[in-house]
Amino acid sequence: MSELEQESILEAESYLLKLQTATEKIADLFLANKLSEAQGMMALFTEGLDWLFNVTSSLNILQNDGPINEEIQKQLQAINTILSKMMQEMEEENLSCMADHLRYELLPALEAWGLLLGRLKGKIFKQTPAVN
Repeated sequence: MSELEQESILEAESYLLKLQTATEKIADLFLANKLSEAQGMMALFTEGLDWLFNVTSSLNILQNDGPINEEIQKQLQAINTILSKMMQEMEEENLSCMADHLRYELLPALEAWGLLLGRLKGKIFKQTPAVN
């Protein structure tokens, strides 16, 4: 299981970088008034977030780390709050606010998620032999 955990955390870190890049791209699309394209990317983006959250939570369950679990729950709540605000802005077609939420709220939240992944990675690699 340890090799799978190592591979999973590395994949999660890699995927987080892709989500961060997508966050900027979606914000640019909203600012360019390309609503249809932005909404399409946003749907894929939320699926990717869901995958990232599930992988992180599953790895933490395997590590049985209460403090990291509390931080995961806190970050999930913060990100869900941001996404709820974004849904409201999308309904009102307030595209500049959507871009602002992405750049100035969601992107920093994803950076904080990266710190969580780093802590979890440290535990996984400390407890298991290196991947060949």
